[in-house]
This record gives sequence, C-alpha cells and structure tokens, in this order.
Amino acid sequence: MTYTTPVFLLAFLPAAYAVWWFSPARFRGYVLLAASLVFYWFCSGRMTLAFVLTGLLVWAAGLQMERTGNAGRRQCILASAVILLTALLLIFKYSVFFETALRTVFHFREASGMEPLLVPAGISFYTLNAIGYLADLYYGRAKAMHNPARLLLWLSFFPQIIEGPFVRCNETSAALWNSERPDYQHRIMAFQLICWGLFKKRVLADRAEIFTRTVFAASGSSSGMMLLIAALLYTLQLYADFSGCIDIARGAAELFGVRLPPNFQQPFSARSVAEFWRRWHMSLGAWTRDYVFYPLLLSRPMQKFCLRLQNRNWAGLARIAPLITALFAAWMVTGLWHGIGFKYFVYGMYYFLLSAAGILLETPAARFCAAVKLNRDTPFWYGIQRIRTFGFVLIGMILFRVNRLSDYPVILVRICTDLHIKDLFRAGTLLNAGLDRGDWLVLAAGFAVLAAAGHLQMRTAVRSALARRPAAVQWGVELLLLLAVVVFGAYGHGYLPVSPIYGQF
Repeated sequence: MTYTTPVFLLAFLPAAYAVWWFSPARFRGYVLLAASLVFYWFCSGRMTLAFVLTGLLVWAAGLQMERTGNAGRRQCILASAVILLTALLLIFKYSVFFETALRTVFHFREASGMEPLLVPAGISFYTLNAIGYLADLYYGRAKAMHNPARLLLWLSFFPQIIEGPFVRCNETSAALWNSERPDYQHRIMAFQLICWGLFKKRVLADRAEIFTRTVFAASGSSSGMMLLIAALLYTLQLYADFSGCIDIARGAAELFGVRLPPNFQQPFSARSVAEFWRRWHMSLGAWTRDYVFYPLLLSRPMQKFCLRLQNRNWAGLARIAPLITALFAAWMVTGLWHGIGFKYFVYGMYYFLLSAAGILLETPAARFCAAVKLNRDTPFWYGIQRIRTFGFVLIGMILFRVNRLSDYPVILVRICTDLHIKDLFRAGTLLNAGLDRGDWLVLAAGFAVLAAAGHLQMRTAVRSALARRPAAVQWGVELLLLLAVVVFGAYGHGYLPVSPIYGQF
C-alpha cells in the first residue's frame, strides 16, 4: 500500500482519520500509533516485528544514555547503538549484494542459495531518524522519550515512514503525541496539498515513466537524441514523483495536526550544485550536514590533524583538507544511502567531486572575474549558472537511472556523438516509445503548470495567499486538481502501476 493507491486514499486514510477525530484527546497518540503500525503491516507484513524491536532498542539506548552521567559511557552507548542500527540496515538491504561481491572476488562458481531478505519498509528513513535522535540525546539537543509508544509513533508515523522527510524528534514528537484537531482552514489546505501531490505523481511522473523505462531499457539501440530526451524527462519525472509523494505525506500529516517540513524548494533554479542539493531532498542534506559533515569536521582527531598541518606551515591545506574530508564522508553516506551497488557509490562521488571543485575554484574564479571586470550579479550570468548547474544535474540523473553502471559511459558518448533531430522522425521515435500525442500534450501542459507554480512560489507563499481567498476559490482549485487527476491520470488500460521511486530507498 502506497500513498497514491485508492486503498490508502479512499479507505485507510479516511478510516484512520475518522477514528482519530472522534477519539478523546488523551488517546489520539495511541490511535495514531495503531494506525501507523497497521499501515506498516500492510507494507511489510511480519517485518513489522523487526521494526518494533528496533524502536525498542533505540528507546532503551536513549534511556540509558539519559540516566548515566559518565561521558565515556554515554559515548559507548551511542557508538554501540549506531553500529547495531547500521548493521541491521546493511544486513537487510545489502546482504545479497555482499554475497554477490564475495563470489565475484573469490570466484565462487555457485551461489550459496541465499534468498533475498524481506526488507522492512522505510528502513533507510527510520534508521537515519533513529541515529539522529540518539545523537541529539548525546549532544544535549533533545530529551529522551520515556514512553516507548511515543518513540515508536515518532519513528513509524505512517505519512512519513516510506519516503520521509527526515525530522528531528523535537520537531514533531510533541505534535504527534498531543495532536489537536486542525481547524477548517487547515483541513482545506491539507486536502489541497494532497491533490497537488496526486497531480504531480499520477498525471506527470507515472506517465513519464512509460517513456523513460522504454528508452533506457533499449539504451543499446536508442539514438542519442532519444536518450537525451529520456534523460531530461526522467529528471522532471523524478522531481514530480518524489515531491508529489512528499506533498501527499505532508498533506496527510496536516490532517492530523502535524506539520512536516518541505523537502524541495525550486531546485532547478539553483545556480550551483551545492545550492541544488540545498533545495533538493532538503531533509537528507540537513541530516548529513548535522550528523556526518559537522561532527567529522569538528571532531578532535580532525582538529589535531589541522594543528599538525599548521605546525608544518601548511595553513592553506589545513583550511581545505578537513573540509574536503568531511565533504567526502557526507557524499559517500548520501550515495550509499540511495541504494545497493557500486553505482550509488559512484553517484555520491560524482557530486563530491563537483562540490569539492566548487570550493577549490571559487577563489580563483572570483579573481578571474574581477580581473576581466565580469559582473556576476546580472540576470544573464544567473541564467548561465542555472543552465550549467542543470547540465551537471542531468549527467548525474543519467547515472542515477541507468540499469547497469557499464551503460553509463555508452549513453553519454551516444548523446554527445549521435545527437540528430531527424532521429525523432524515424522508427523508434517519440510516438513509438509508449506515449502518443495526447500523452505528450498532457506532459507539456502539466510541466508548464508545475514550472509556473514554482515561479509563483518564489515570489509569494502560494498556500498562504490561497488561504486568504474565498472558500469557493479554494474549493475550486482543489476540485480542478482532482478533475485533472481523474481525467488525465496515468492509470487504467495501457498503464502499469508505478511505485514511488524513492520508496525503494
């Protein structure tokens, strides 16, 4: 069961909401926990027990950390819990990958026969949230939750468990456990956000999936032009899919009086790769910054390393080396978090190299622009930067999408050497890859609406502005979005159900 299925939207969510709404205030936290565990059971079955045991482990570790005043013991508890949580993540998600790698390295001729483990739903999300919770306890940024049900609810809250966003415990735990009924205006805004997410997911992302899947499956025979269009469309598809599911999750959470943070902020208007990642999957970027980048950068071994470099009169290297090292660790975690295989490590290293290059070249670039009297604060230069950044992102998206890492250089070479517009009018063209003219018109119009909404959002808070309009206008926008989903949604004959892309991570 996912957030875009009729079972969730028309049965589970209304039923959970009705029970929660009519429950006494002191029981609403338990109602939300029960609903979240039922949702989790639908997604993972018997793996719900593994999730509950993990949550109880985190709860016990948090209590032990709070009760001891010994700094060394607290550090030992934190390290042990983080190692165990990471080990569970590796066992569930990477067991078959490690087996395959060992057989390749040691030339085992026969597989061990090990079957893939059933992976608990959202394990990557709740593991990182749990690690963040324990780290916050260690650094004194949060207090331990004494009620295990409250911690389990924070980890398992059903609108959030599959795709996030990541949140700190002090951001939502109180609102979850002591949830209050939202007023009429906030309920309308929550429904609008759900409808907007459905529009992005059902009308745009699921329809684009047909074309991108077809082209990338035949990447060996597709022309460079077709591959380029597929890469462009996949970039937009991934944004529509992920941000759409996050909007549905945020809207569902707001129905229960819980506000989840936004996860996107017009990422395609970014002027650098670093800025793009501050706008794309913002909660993951914030997590790696707070729990990987800064702890490593400010750690005692790193400070000692910097001091040694300074004592050898390498002041410049002492400033750059710790930053680059912490950046490497953050991007390695980001890459490997996304999935199984060497491809995702390369994906993280690709963005590490771009980010490191941006840091190293910033000062020389500024000096060069000053020498040639180039004004970088102009709309024209901003446009150049956005195009350049989108090009880097597009190359990264191709790497993210390819079925095999060996296909990646082949696709890049073909795009660079076989880019002929006439290929669009031959066999295997746009109209012979799963989509007809009507589909392309819907995609063009839908993404135009998406771009216009993003441009408007940069100028004003759209949801707040819409809330000030008469009720007829607000309901009209909601009904219009629902009508678009019903009429133009990619479902029925000729379409296959598409699970949320980030749900697999």
